Amino acid sequence: EDLIETQIGDYLFVSSILGGNSLNLTRIDYDQGLQWSKDYTFGDGISSPKVIEWPQENAFLITGFALTNAQNRILIKVDNSGNLLWSRRYGGNGDVYVANRGISDAVVLPSGNVIMAGGANQISNGTGANDLFVGKID
Repeated sequence: EDLIETQIGDYLFVSSILGGNSLNLTRIDYDQGLQWSKDYTFGDGISSPKVIEWPQENAFLITGFALTNAQNRILIKVDNSGNLLWSRRYGGNGDVYVANRGISDAVVLPSGNVIMAGGANQISNGTGANDLFVGKID
């Protein structure tokens, strides 16, 4: 779960919904009035969601990781009203499994580009190693 204050003083709260296949993003204004609440459903469980404001795009990013898919780093973009714009997955393929690690943080640069980072525990041929994942969206 994550809670942020937006640049205009509203609050956004993201959480996994019990059962794990969905996320909820709720926006509350500075007077604690509900602006909107949206659920996003995916095919596999999603854990450790975080929300980041992307002011240059008038949007928000939600990060996290899927519980059952090798491409388990998840990045979701929603507009200022919470409408889903796109979702992307990043991760291993073939005999590489990226276990229990997602995008743990993301930062919006002044240029509007996004840098995201997380961990990876890659298991291949019965051996494992801890790695770092870093990506850029422009």
